[in-house]
Amino acid sequence: MVKKIVKPERGSIFIITLMVLVVMSILGTAILGYTLSNNKMSIHDSNFQSAYYIAETGVKYVTNKVVENIVNVYDTSNDKNEFFSKVEQLINQSISSYGTGSFDMIRGIQPVSNVRLDQKIDAGNGKVIYILSATGSIGGITRGVQQKLEVIYPQLLSIQADMAVFAEDNIELSGGAQINGPVGSNSNTVGTIKLDGGSNINGDCYVPAPASPDAVSVPSWMTKPNVHSIPRRQYTMPYFPEFPTYVKLDALKVSSEHLIDLSGNLRSFSNSCPDNYVLEITRDAYIPDVYIRDKTLTIRADDDIELVIDNIKIEGGGHLNLIGNGKVTMYIRNRMDFLNGTKVNKPGDLWGTPTAEQRSKTIEKLTVYYEGTYPISIGGDVEIYGSLYAKTADITLTQGGGFQGHIMTGSTGTLRINGGAVALVRVIYAPYADIIMEQGGNVKGAIIGKSLKATGGTVITYVSQYPDVPFLPGETESDHIVTKVSPIREKRN
Repeated sequence: MVKKIVKPERGSIFIITLMVLVVMSILGTAILGYTLSNNKMSIHDSNFQSAYYIAETGVKYVTNKVVENIVNVYDTSNDKNEFFSKVEQLINQSISSYGTGSFDMIRGIQPVSNVRLDQKIDAGNGKVIYILSATGSIGGITRGVQQKLEVIYPQLLSIQADMAVFAEDNIELSGGAQINGPVGSNSNTVGTIKLDGGSNINGDCYVPAPASPDAVSVPSWMTKPNVHSIPRRQYTMPYFPEFPTYVKLDALKVSSEHLIDLSGNLRSFSNSCPDNYVLEITRDAYIPDVYIRDKTLTIRADDDIELVIDNIKIEGGGHLNLIGNGKVTMYIRNRMDFLNGTKVNKPGDLWGTPTAEQRSKTIEKLTVYYEGTYPISIGGDVEIYGSLYAKTADITLTQGGGFQGHIMTGSTGTLRINGGAVALVRVIYAPYADIIMEQGGNVKGAIIGKSLKATGGTVITYVSQYPDVPFLPGETESDHIVTKVSPIREKRN
């Protein structure tokens, strides 16, 4: 009986063992399949990422070659057309020298990168945008990238500010207006330069050939100024920079108030904010809004700094001082309002009269680029010591306002100086704008505009001894020519 019971048990063990082996084989096959599939996916993902970086490497190579050699291209070019022709040659030569890239084989596969100049766009004003594209290929996977290079031909504008006034069109003086210094125009038609009503030019006049005396019109009792012939002049605007991108300043609490709030705004106006506070700024920064009212705020910069500001408003007797060894460049996007007795970067005593040496040194500390279209009005005993380049905005100096520095605008409207305003400048440079002076406006320096109308006892006195205009390129560097390199972005078909 025992033997009969044991026999069947031996057979069942064999069957169970066989079933276990079958199950293990199935599981093993499944795991192997999963592993192989996962490995294929990993290889695919790796190739997918590698294809992008292979393409990116090609574009970077060509871009770096352009930046490295662009100054030499500029130095060996006689004019704008030759310069851009050589830039395109440089790009094509860089693409050719790169070939398909020099990559080690990956898993027995040779990566390949192909770079090409996709498009060339003439953006005007001596600016061309080159669009580079590249594809990277490995293991049957191809991805593309694209990058834009913005290249300008730096026109080393010396700005011939050798006259009290130079205009593209007419110059008209009346109502006792006076110009002390030479005057010129790109027009030589009859009456291009017109004097009436007790006005006067204490200097010679210059017009293109033929330099007829009839180009100057005066009352019968007045002796005409001497008229000379000069070549026509061409005045264009220098490059207006792209505004940089910076991070905000850290929040700063002074007494019980935030001088710099949690949003990065700089505000000094409440009773609890200290007067004459010195804020040290040691890095470039983005400040959304600056508002100062009835307080004096001093910014200390011992190194050159750049501040990108959306809006700045100083009013109610507020003042902004700049101290330290560094220069401050402000990039203002939307609005700038300086009102009611504001003093900006004034040297010495806020209520005293600075010396010529103090003015000269202080003006160099502040440079302002204004991108907004809202008109700029400087008046009400406002004094600003610095240089201003408004991209397109109209500018008015009025009501005893004082601007000491250089004024430049690409406005096609008007630039007004009236109401006893005083501008001590190297040059007011507004080649596309009509200059209107009235009601006792006073300028010392030089004016360049589309036209000039002066009346109401206004005075323009030519003065040449001022610092160079800061908006003009000095020593040519690569970032003055390749002014913008866009981020590399994937190009999808």
